[in-house]
Amino acid sequence: MSDQWALELEERIDHALGRGLMSLRKHAGLSITSLAERSGCPLEELIDHEEGTLPIPFSRVLILAQLLGCSPMEFITAAIEGIRGGSSRPEHFRHS
Repeated sequence: MSDQWALELEERIDHALGRGLMSLRKHAGLSITSLAERSGCPLEELIDHEEGTLPIPFSRVLILAQLLGCSPMEFITAAIEGIRGGSSRPEHFRHS
């Protein structure tokens, strides 16, 4: 596999995680400002995460998933479905 392929895949993953984060946040009824305050993540970084322009560190995935009421695996699964072209519907990734 080429380095270019890996870089392109990494970019797709970052964008998918960002879209998943935004979808889960909105489904939870939180503003991006509120999530930034609750998570301790700087607002600008959270915006960049949602836009897919800044990778989300795994430690932050753990924190954000907890705040959004889903498991880290559910958070990541939502992104994987986005990469595969499936629909990632947050209601399927919520704890009861």
